[in-house]
Amino acid sequence: MSLGDYVEAALENNYSLQSTTLSLESERLQQKITRGALLPSLRASSSVAYNRNKTINIGVPDAVDEFEQRNFSLSLSQTLFDVGVFLDQKASRIDLSRAELRTRSDTVRTINDTVNAYFGYLQALAQLRTTRLERETSRTRLTQIRRSFELGNVAKTDVLEAEANLEGVRGRIITQENDVRIALRALEEITLSNDTPSFDIRPNSIVQGLDLAETRAYKDNIADYNYDVLIADKDVESARNDLDASSAEFFPTLSLSASHSYSDSSAQGASTLPASGKSQSQSITVNASLPLFTGGTRIYGVKKAKADYRIARINYNDTRNRITADLDDALFNVNTNARSIAILRGSVTSSQQSYQSLKRAYELGTRSLSDLLGAEGDLYNAIRDYYNARYDYVINYTNLHQINGSLDREIIAAITADMRPFDPTQPLEIPAAEIPDAAE
Repeated sequence: MSLGDYVEAALENNYSLQSTTLSLESERLQQKITRGALLPSLRASSSVAYNRNKTINIGVPDAVDEFEQRNFSLSLSQTLFDVGVFLDQKASRIDLSRAELRTRSDTVRTINDTVNAYFGYLQALAQLRTTRLERETSRTRLTQIRRSFELGNVAKTDVLEAEANLEGVRGRIITQENDVRIALRALEEITLSNDTPSFDIRPNSIVQGLDLAETRAYKDNIADYNYDVLIADKDVESARNDLDASSAEFFPTLSLSASHSYSDSSAQGASTLPASGKSQSQSITVNASLPLFTGGTRIYGVKKAKADYRIARINYNDTRNRITADLDDALFNVNTNARSIAILRGSVTSSQQSYQSLKRAYELGTRSLSDLLGAEGDLYNAIRDYYNARYDYVINYTNLHQINGSLDREIIAAITADMRPFDPTQPLEIPAAEIPDAAE
């Protein structure tokens, strides 16, 4: 699977994103529910009753009254003026807008988490592949030193030092193999895919830093595009609306209601009214209500709403400051990685040259084995650092776009297009240098 395949799998399968998407649909339905309070309400009811009344008399026959009664009513009600209802509708719109922002934010975050996990796996795998090459070199050297010791050309201490070096490399491989498994598990957890990444960055991928104009544009637009800041702004708007709703409880309300009822009663020989007959009635009512006193709950409700509004404002400022700091870090990391890749490429070359020089000096007996092993360790560390910088550049690049709210499928497609299939069993490609030949 390529990076693009993993991203599509995450967008389709990720449980967290599915939950957020369903929450958005729930908010859409809630808005329709709230909107219903602004529309008229129409109710119809009907009933059928059997009535039997018996009066026990003295000296005269008892009186029995039996009849059926059928009732039907139709009522209509409409809110004419209620500030709370209109503010509830506004709150529903804010909640829907906030849910839309959270859905887009979680979509961007899911894409970025997938990229981080994908390149985190490649990063761990590159470390392991490098150390495996180091192990092959150490094995070859140990074989050569043992042969030289048997011929009496080197001391026993060289054999022991070479064996200790090989064991140290083997220990690092065990740790790095576990790191690879953990990184792959993290990718599977996000995407719910059990496949294995099969595309890697091209060796000649173009790496560019950000100029001053681009950096300024990112900083100027942070409040307009970062989803955390936009959501925090919606929280402020929601808290302000809640404060208005609390104050609105002191306002009067006005409503209109109209009803029509119909009753049909019949009885055979009944002596108690209604013995038989039909009746109907109509009414139109305008209701006005003004709250006067409710034990102070409304007053304290307003005070609480004011406190919540101040909290929302503080949280907004805190979020904006945090995101600004995150943006500065992302900009710095991208530019640092862009510069360090070229430097580390040169470091690999110089480390290779130093290793070859010390190898020849060791063979001539002018340098010790410790010097050679130190140069070899520096070479492989330079290779690891180089690959770390390459993958860190892509990770920080997508982190920057996540903070900016601009990470999307197009950026992932561009990154994927600059990748190629790779075989994890093959040696790493080292720029401008060759690793020590295990057959030496």
